[in-house]
Amino acid sequence: MKATGQKPKNQTNAPVCSYSYNLRQSIVILIFNLLMLELVLSLVSMAVILLINAYLSEVSQFVSPQILLIAGGLTVQIINIFFVSYIVLWWANLEYIIMPYEIIEENGIIRIVETAFSTERIETVKVSQNLWGRIFNYGTLIVYNPVLKADLTLFNIPAPYKYAEIIESREAKETVRFFPKREYK
Repeated sequence: MKATGQKPKNQTNAPVCSYSYNLRQSIVILIFNLLMLELVLSLVSMAVILLINAYLSEVSQFVSPQILLIAGGLTVQIINIFFVSYIVLWWANLEYIIMPYEIIEENGIIRIVETAFSTERIETVKVSQNLWGRIFNYGTLIVYNPVLKADLTLFNIPAPYKYAEIIESREAKETVRFFPKREYK
């Protein structure tokens, strides 16, 4: 959370407070995805070893079994590096920014896409949690704005009830003025 109390240039007594909450998906989701990847690649490694051992007598005439095992292991590790990089970059480059009058979703690695969603007239904020979400305190927020006739879904964020309360909070929006207005790149 960032909070600043600065006075605008033209006013003397009115401090302006702007805040933003920068959120990513829960770290539990990242760890779970990485563990699932390692499990799948371990099973693939075992299958490669079993295939090499099953056809060892036929393959050993052309290539040494040690070379096959090394080549198979290197291939699985290259695939592992690729998918680990993809999962971590995907997690790190999806960000939600909650501000007093809007929620911004930023995603992308090379081409960053920002989607702004107004929260001035939200009607409902729903929290969805499964069993793991309750245990590890993460969940999905669904924010509905009837003026826009659209939902904004914040997937697997940490402490979803806390952020649902912040988004719904009318007092914070009435007492906090967002200054200066957000400029887009």
